[in-house]
Amino acid sequence: MKSKILVCQGISCKSRGGDNIFNEGENALGDSKDKLEITRCNCMGNCGNGPNVAEETRDKTTIHDFMNTEKIINLIKKILHATK
Repeated sequence: MKSKILVCQGISCKSRGGDNIFNEGENALGDSKDKLEITRCNCMGNCGNGPNVAEETRDKTTIHDFMNTEKIINLIKKILHATK
Protein backbone atom coordinates (compact mmCIF):
# COMPACT_ATOMS: atom_id res chain seq x y z
CA MET A 1 0.00 0.00 0.00
CA LYS A 2 1.40 3.38 -0.94
CA SER A 3 1.02 6.28 1.46
CA LYS A 4 -1.74 8.80 0.92
CA ILE A 5 -2.25 12.44 1.85
CA LEU A 6 -5.81 13.69 2.19
CA VAL A 7 -6.36 17.45 2.07
CA CYS A 8 -9.57 18.59 3.75
CA GLN A 9 -11.92 20.55 1.53
CA GLY A 10 -14.55 21.35 4.15
CA ILE A 11 -15.74 24.95 4.12
CA SER A 12 -13.49 26.05 6.99
CA CYS A 13 -10.33 24.39 5.67
CA LYS A 14 -11.01 25.44 2.10
CA SER A 15 -11.51 29.06 3.13
CA ARG A 16 -8.19 28.93 4.99
CA GLY A 17 -6.20 27.76 1.98
CA GLY A 18 -7.12 24.11 1.42
CA ASP A 19 -7.03 24.51 -2.36
CA ASN A 20 -3.58 26.11 -2.29
CA ILE A 21 -2.30 23.38 0.03
CA PHE A 22 -3.58 20.68 -2.32
CA ASN A 23 -2.11 22.38 -5.40
CA GLU A 24 1.30 22.95 -3.78
CA GLY A 25 1.30 19.37 -2.55
CA GLU A 26 0.51 18.05 -6.01
CA ASN A 27 3.32 20.17 -7.48
CA ALA A 28 5.77 18.98 -4.81
CA LEU A 29 4.85 15.37 -5.51
CA GLY A 30 6.04 15.68 -9.10
CA ASP A 31 7.03 12.32 -10.57
CA SER A 32 6.61 10.42 -7.29
CA LYS A 33 2.93 9.56 -7.74
CA ASP A 34 3.80 5.86 -7.72
CA LYS A 35 5.02 6.24 -4.10
CA LEU A 36 2.53 8.73 -2.68
CA GLU A 37 -0.99 9.81 -3.53
CA ILE A 38 -2.50 13.20 -2.71
CA THR A 39 -6.23 13.72 -2.87
CA ARG A 40 -8.96 16.03 -1.65
CA CYS A 41 -11.44 14.84 0.97
CA ASN A 42 -14.58 15.97 2.76
CA CYS A 43 -14.56 17.60 6.19
CA MET A 44 -12.42 15.86 8.81
CA GLY A 45 -14.36 17.36 11.71
CA ASN A 46 -11.38 19.26 13.10
CA CYS A 47 -12.48 22.64 11.74
CA GLY A 48 -11.15 24.81 14.54
CA ASN A 49 -7.60 23.66 13.81
CA GLY A 50 -7.74 23.81 10.02
CA PRO A 51 -6.59 23.58 7.40
CA ASN A 52 -6.21 19.86 8.08
CA VAL A 53 -4.34 17.14 6.22
CA ALA A 54 -4.41 13.41 6.96
CA GLU A 55 -1.34 11.27 6.35
CA GLU A 56 -2.29 7.63 5.79
CA THR A 57 0.49 5.05 5.92
CA ARG A 58 0.40 1.29 6.20
CA ASP A 59 0.45 1.46 10.01
CA LYS A 60 -1.57 4.54 10.96
CA THR A 61 -3.36 7.75 10.07
CA THR A 62 -2.02 11.03 11.40
CA ILE A 63 -3.93 14.32 11.27
CA HIS A 64 -1.77 17.40 10.71
CA ASP A 65 -3.57 20.59 11.68
CA PHE A 66 -2.84 24.25 11.00
CA MET A 67 -1.38 23.13 7.65
CA ASN A 68 0.10 25.56 5.14
CA THR A 69 1.95 25.29 1.84
CA GLU A 70 5.40 25.12 3.42
CA LYS A 71 4.31 22.37 5.80
CA ILE A 72 2.73 20.25 3.05
CA ILE A 73 5.94 20.39 1.00
CA ASN A 74 7.98 19.33 4.04
CA LEU A 75 5.52 16.52 4.83
CA ILE A 76 5.76 15.18 1.29
CA LYS A 77 9.56 15.30 1.40
CA LYS A 78 9.53 13.43 4.73
CA ILE A 79 7.22 10.69 3.42
CA LEU A 80 9.14 10.27 0.17
CA HIS A 81 12.44 10.08 2.05
CA ALA A 82 11.00 7.35 4.29
CA THR A 83 9.91 5.28 1.26
CA LYS A 84 13.40 5.12 -0.26
